[in-house]
Amino acid sequence: MSSLVSFVQARRLHYGDELYHKYLKNADGSAQRWRVTGMPKTWKTRPGEIRVPLKRGMSEYGVLDQYNLNDFTLREPRVRRRASRRKRGRVGLLGY
Repeated sequence: MSSLVSFVQARRLHYGDELYHKYLKNADGSAQRWRVTGMPKTWKTRPGEIRVPLKRGMSEYGVLDQYNLNDFTLREPRVRRRASRRKRGRVGLLGY
């Protein structure tokens, strides 16, 4: 099983670290990969809160915070590929 991101681990993230989303998948079935784009922000007055800026792809940005920590993992989960639904049969000039 892949490890979920804890609050302590989120505080130790650095620029360029990669996280994987548990539920959101790419078109090929692999987990979406998010990259840390800044240092984690914490507050003295609110010790249970954290914000880590993230980026995915060319133009999608997001934030890792205390509400969505359980949606991300540190290790890439295994890809579950679906079986091909290709029809098997004779191949002829008309395609049947």
